[in-house]
Amino acid sequence: MEEFGPIEKEIVDKAFTFPLGIPGYPDARRFVFSQTPDEHPFARMLCLEKPDLVFAVIDAFYLKPDYVVDIDDTQLEVVGSPGPLDCLIFFILKIEGGKPFRVKANLRAPLLLNKEKRLGRQIVMADESLSDQAVFEF
Repeated sequence: MEEFGPIEKEIVDKAFTFPLGIPGYPDARRFVFSQTPDEHPFARMLCLEKPDLVFAVIDAFYLKPDYVVDIDDTQLEVVGSPGPLDCLIFFILKIEGGKPFRVKANLRAPLLLNKEKRLGRQIVMADESLSDQAVFEF
């Protein structure tokens, strides 16, 4: 059993566990979300096992209020089969350098978080018409 000091324990207690990892990062299973008021609507998703692994994320409904997650109940089992009010949904952001410089949200593979059970999963939806949506470019 790991021994944590009070600050570390508080961080670990706030972590979301991704039992299946994240596609491309199967060993990355515990993440905390961090955001300062001036970063809203963006946040950081930091991996506890791999401190160099950080994703920029955005609340799905902030970016796309009419967004619908089309998945079956078996995909929800991994996160404890939450009800709609127990779920948070985020998009991972992709940064594309160059001209124009773009930040895009991955609409096809949202993060589904059960806030009550602190479980998460990245779902890759079958709908190929879901494309990346530009958040901003310059």
